[in-house]
Amino acid sequence: ETAGVEPVLSVNFQLNDPGKAGRMVQYCNGSIETRMGHLRALRGRTEPYDVTWWAIGNEPDISACVLPLQGYDWTLFRHYGIPFEEWSWEDSIYVDAAGFADQVAVYIDSMRANSPIPLEICGLSLAGDAGWIPVVVGANCDDIDWVDIHYYSVWEWYPDPDTADYIDWLSSPDSGPIPLESYFAYMSGEVEASSGGNDIDTYVMEFNAAPLCDDALWWNYLDGLLVADCIGHLARTGCGIAAVYSIYEGSPEEDDFPLFGMIRGDTLSQRCTAHVMEMCTSMLGRTVVNTVSDAVSSGYGLEAYGTVREDGWLALLVINKNLTEEYEATIDLHGFYSTGCMEVYDITNDAPLQAPWNGTTGIVYEGSYSGGAQSFSYTFPKASISCLLIEPDPGGIEGGLPPAVLAISSRPNPCSDAGCTIAVNLPVGCHASLDVFDRSGRCVNRIWNAWLPAGESGLSWDGSVKGGVQAAPGLYLVRLQTGNEMTGFASCKLLIGGW
Repeated sequence: ETAGVEPVLSVNFQLNDPGKAGRMVQYCNGSIETRMGHLRALRGRTEPYDVTWWAIGNEPDISACVLPLQGYDWTLFRHYGIPFEEWSWEDSIYVDAAGFADQVAVYIDSMRANSPIPLEICGLSLAGDAGWIPVVVGANCDDIDWVDIHYYSVWEWYPDPDTADYIDWLSSPDSGPIPLESYFAYMSGEVEASSGGNDIDTYVMEFNAAPLCDDALWWNYLDGLLVADCIGHLARTGCGIAAVYSIYEGSPEEDDFPLFGMIRGDTLSQRCTAHVMEMCTSMLGRTVVNTVSDAVSSGYGLEAYGTVREDGWLALLVINKNLTEEYEATIDLHGFYSTGCMEVYDITNDAPLQAPWNGTTGIVYEGSYSGGAQSFSYTFPKASISCLLIEPDPGGIEGGLPPAVLAISSRPNPCSDAGCTIAVNLPVGCHASLDVFDRSGRCVNRIWNAWLPAGESGLSWDGSVKGGVQAAPGLYLVRLQTGNEMTGFASCKLLIGGW
């Protein structure tokens, strides 16, 4: 609510009876005339919740996995096929990929039959075993809408971490052992190869690092730097939806130090990670632009990610993961002209690690900085997360087009098989091309390749790909080019046959 983001309710469950899955959907989405909808009404909610996003299961690929933690071997049981009332810590019945694949279709049929609204169903939520993708997705590619993969660059027990460990953990999304961008590219490529030509999205519904240790510096502050870096990497990959693990942990009755949670439940206070999420959701834009830092230093340096907001401002997310050194940096802009005004917000380790501060006072406004039309300077504090907001100059056209070109949009969005209109606003007339790409990055149609006048133009896309064939339902990216410069993106979701 503080970030002005519309809340979305989703449900992830793991049951042993597809009928129960259908009844769960009916409870959430059914009318009061249905059995479960009537039960919901008796509990005080007459209107359906209309839950659209559902996931079946959670990390079935680590069933029977043994984790050495805190001096013990912890076996992860899944109680597969055992009625709930008979569950026991001694259970040793596991599910494999083939058995899970057989259940997915039955679950999905039961769920959709009990919902009056369309559902977006995740048929596979993976801890990381890509071998499950061709088995489960391949057998259910006509029914699955999306796949959830989880990303933990570090997962190990560290009883007494030091600075060298912090450097390794902070560097891990870039330098390994599992670099985030290559991991996402590989996993989403496996989903694409198993999709049977269907538009199955790959999302990351858990990301973080898991150095399991009772260390206040890491969990209260430094984890925020890693999460901010992961958000930038995920935006760069084109991942449409991602969720940090986890939101809230700990209660006043618990003595153990609460791990992971970006909101501490034992003292009800925000950690650095919560401030990072607030910064990203309230300040960054939805259009990602190419941004390069020459001080990444194998992941232990200065990371930078850029977006353009709907109001035309350039918003840069910059993470200094170096724990001891500040960076005096020059920000050079290419194809974007500014009024010379830059607003700066920082998150730094400027407070005690004890609650309610948890290492930081949160997002601090550092003031307005003056610069040139295409250059600014700023010194990024050590161990910090910064957001730089750069005001556009709509009249700057020398040497290229101003940032207003980046605000191309599609109407309606989502659209039906009738297609949509792409609105392009140019400050000067020029030769332009407009291309449509599918999620794999393949150009499927060229809408325009000719002169466009100054002002707003509406370019129509009839929803077809090359050869006049109707495009499959899914997400498509629209790219505008003027001359040799790529100047804008828009996205539209084409839903063949309407809702």
